[in-house]
Amino acid sequence: MRDHFLSLSIKTFINTFFHGNLMSEPLLTLKGVTKSFGEKKVLKGINLDIFRGDVFGIIGSSGSGKTTLLNTLIGFYEPDEGDVLIQLPNTKGQPALFSIFKNRNDVMRAFGFSAQKPSFYMKLTVQENMDYFATLYNLKPETKEKNIANLLKLVGLDQDAKALGQNLSGGMQKRLDIACSLVHNPKVLILDEPTADLDPILRKQMWDLIQRINKSGTTIIIASHFLDEIELVATRIGTMHAGDLSYIGAPSDLSKRFSTVEEVHLQTVPGDYKSLMKKLGTKALGIYDVREEGPQIIFKTKDMKKTVVKLLGTLRSSKETMLVLEVHKPYLREIFEKLEK
Repeated sequence: MRDHFLSLSIKTFINTFFHGNLMSEPLLTLKGVTKSFGEKKVLKGINLDIFRGDVFGIIGSSGSGKTTLLNTLIGFYEPDEGDVLIQLPNTKGQPALFSIFKNRNDVMRAFGFSAQKPSFYMKLTVQENMDYFATLYNLKPETKEKNIANLLKLVGLDQDAKALGQNLSGGMQKRLDIACSLVHNPKVLILDEPTADLDPILRKQMWDLIQRINKSGTTIIIASHFLDEIELVATRIGTMHAGDLSYIGAPSDLSKRFSTVEEVHLQTVPGDYKSLMKKLGTKALGIYDVREEGPQIIFKTKDMKKTVVKLLGTLRSSKETMLVLEVHKPYLREIFEKLEK
């Protein structure tokens, strides 16, 4: 999952162009949202636009305000100041902005929410849980049947409809919880740590599911601490720090803004890397953190263009034959760690 290299910036451009603010008005808008618990201000004047088709990732350390922000987005917490607005059709069928706090009954159907802990009933079957949540939204029988069938197939539980919730694996329970939150076909799905407590294989399956849900037309907001993974699915991210969104933008833009360092992975034969690096002149090119891993040499550089030009010239004049040359952009996790310091 880490091998995204230069293709990440192309993917982000495509996602931003088709799903971001170049093509649509905001679906969801936060205006000056503040929230305190006692004397502690947890959210400090949050301003944020979520666009139709976004996969918006919220990243931040424990206690930064991520979960409070999610709970405010769906109306669980009412802000001390500010408002959350969502674009929905008015009585004339035209798009209009509605406050989720002043029009709670009308707008709550637009949201689906899956928390860190399952919200379904463990002693009910998969089918019974889906039926129950569909009933909460007063879905018509034909709509309920169609939605449930489609969702169980989407999340890969169509063969487990009679299984009790308590007998499902952790990954299957998380998928059931997401299916229950989607049964009424919401415009926005909010996920709090959707891959927590899952092993790497199940996390990969969950991210694949999230992408499929997004492609079906659902706007998604995710809070996650798996930063190297969320940057592969998010069209945009927001970094939470001490109750404020300190950065909002595409993952690749965050890399450009906060890091000038890129990493080179090189493999040559016969692989006399000590001699090669001496000829290259590491100091003049700002090369550092040089290390060998298996058959490759890996190093960071502050001037990628000059480094690659000099490297190719050095290889041509040496007895080394290049097998692999990869340029890695900095990972979101590494940048976030710098921002947190």
